[in-house]
Amino acid sequence: MVKLKAPGIDGLTTEHIVYCHPIIIVQLTSCLFNCMLKLGYVLDKFGTGVIIPLIKNPNGDASS
Repeated sequence: MVKLKAPGIDGLTTEHIVYCHPIIIVQLTSCLFNCMLKLGYVLDKFGTGVIIPLIKNPNGDASS
């Protein structure tokens, strides 16, 4: 059984990129990233991450 990582704000996980068809990588690099470099513009949400705290001690206080 494969454990999936938590998705980002766009709903994509690392596994989506790792296991996708190679043409997707070509499209991402040639279209998306090169356009961002040429235009000098990156969407604000592109750098947004989601942080979810995990409680390591099951008997610990979740509010601390």
